[in-house]
Amino acid sequence: MTLYRRLTLVVADGRVEHVCHPIPAPPTHANEVLRWLNRSRAGDGTRLVSRRRRVVT
Repeated sequence: MTLYRRLTLVVADGRVEHVCHPIPAPPTHANEVLRWLNRSRAGDGTRLVSRRRRVVT
């Protein structure tokens, strides 16, 4: 069995879109994931602005 300490999966519609591993700086990782999501979702009109709030423009 292989166990991972830190791993982030971005899943949409039941499909893994992106895997972040390893995570070298956990305190700043959430912001890095948000930047990736904002870049990858740029064309669909959705913009994520913080870890807890989602704004649809």
